[in-house]
Amino acid sequence: MPSIVDSRKKRRRGRPRTGIGKPVGLRLHPDLERLVDAWAEEQPSRPGRPEAIRSLLKIALKVSGRVSSDTILRVSIRQVKAARALLAWSQEQLATAADVSIPTVKRLEAQDGPLRGRNETGAKIRLALEAGGVEFIDENGGGPGVRLRKRQLKKG
Repeated sequence: MPSIVDSRKKRRRGRPRTGIGKPVGLRLHPDLERLVDAWAEEQPSRPGRPEAIRSLLKIALKVSGRVSSDTILRVSIRQVKAARALLAWSQEQLATAADVSIPTVKRLEAQDGPLRGRNETGAKIRLALEAGGVEFIDENGGGPGVRLRKRQLKKG
């Protein structure tokens, strides 16, 4: 008699696979580990260490000028507005978090389509929203979107 195979997929632990990116192992010196953890604690979303390292790497590459705006996912005005709504942020709060002027945020959000303006302004807005706890979802057949990132539970 043939056995019945459980067709349910086994749930995996950790961050869901995106289908992009390569896992990278990394050893941190204890001093650097403390600095990364301290930076993460200062962020409103309190990211875990892996997300903090990803965020800091993006910031460093943007500041160094080694990454063009095309390398990092472009977001739309609708995604920015949706991200603000998920965080319950006003335009003023976004402007403060992104270190841009309030009229700039208002002007950008008055349009529709992709986030325009200077590349560094768009990067600041996106990084501020990501630091706040939002993940931008690329066009993957279901359309672009946003979601709140799951908070990392502290082991201790």
